[in-house]
Amino acid sequence: VEIFGKQAFLPLLSLANNNSEATECKYTRVAERCDEAGRAILLIDYHKEGSDFSDSSLLQSAWFTIHQALREESVQKKGVVVYVRCLKSIRDWRMHLCKDVIHSLTGILPVRLAGFHLINPPPLHAGVISLFKKMMGREMGRRVYIHSGSVDENLMSLSKFGLGRVEMYPSIFGGQLGFE
Repeated sequence: VEIFGKQAFLPLLSLANNNSEATECKYTRVAERCDEAGRAILLIDYHKEGSDFSDSSLLQSAWFTIHQALREESVQKKGVVVYVRCLKSIRDWRMHLCKDVIHSLTGILPVRLAGFHLINPPPLHAGVISLFKKMMGREMGRRVYIHSGSVDENLMSLSKFGLGRVEMYPSIFGGQLGFE
């Protein structure tokens, strides 16, 4: 009710079709295919926090994306992998929104999170990343990984998680994986 207001008890798919701002913002997106283990691959684009989209639209986008990913039975069993496109500027960070998204992913929505992979975060964001990990809790904080470098260096780092192929690396970072 807090997130969707009066429409909270309607099916999420019908809400997604009726909420143009939440679906247009593309704050979170699901990849066009799962990885080899059957996990959905999601992208959270923190660049969108510097836009004019409302916090509620960005949060609803996360809910719609998770719901879309969970339609696959393998995702219900194996979970999701999340790629994170980090903020351009620390001034754009919406800490309350970040907290709400993390709370939804770790405590409300029935989804198993295999890992959060932050790609090429600016060096000055170390404090924000540390706070981000604390907000997630001890168990989930251990599933946050930072990958910094060239495409090849990041693919090598991601290979430890079964994601080291260019086909499994988002196009936004120089790979070939597209998102719906």
